[in-house]
Amino acid sequence: MARPSYPLSILEFQERFATEEACREYLFASRWPDGFVCPACGFARAGEMHRRRLLWQCKECGQQTSATAGTVMHATRMPLRTWFWAAYLVATHHPGISAKQLQRLTYACQSARCAGVMVLHSHVAARMPLSAAKTAAMRGSRRHSSSLNSTQG
Repeated sequence: MARPSYPLSILEFQERFATEEACREYLFASRWPDGFVCPACGFARAGEMHRRRLLWQCKECGQQTSATAGTVMHATRMPLRTWFWAAYLVATHHPGISAKQLQRLTYACQSARCAGVMVLHSHVAARMPLSAAKTAAMRGSRRHSSSLNSTQG
C-alpha cells in the first residue's frame, strides 16, 4: 500500500486535517503504510490503541509506540493540528515564513522564540538546508527582540 497523498490546496488541507484524529491517522498511514510494524522487534501486529495515551502496543514484545515517536512532534504538548499547519505554512510560503508570521497565523505560541522553534523543526523535518531554517526561524525572533530593546531604551 502506498503512503497517503498530501493535500494540494489550502482548502483540501483544511478539510483533510480538521481534527487531531485525522492528523494522527495521517501520521500512522505515513509511518506504517502496510500496517503497524513494531520498531523494537519488527512484529507486524499491534493491540488496540490506548485511547488516553494514544499509543499502540506490540503484541509480541509489549513495546509501546506512537505515531509521533521519532518525529519533531514527539513528546510535544502542542496539538498535532498546529504542527501540521506550521509544516504546511513553512512548506508553502516562499521564500519562507518567519517565526513572527507563524506566531500570528497559528496563535500557537505566546513567544516568537516558541514559533521559531516550530519553524526550525519544520524545516529540519522537511530536510531543508539547516542554515536556511535557522535564518527563517531567527528572523522573527530578532525583529521581536530588537523592537523590545528599542522601546526599553
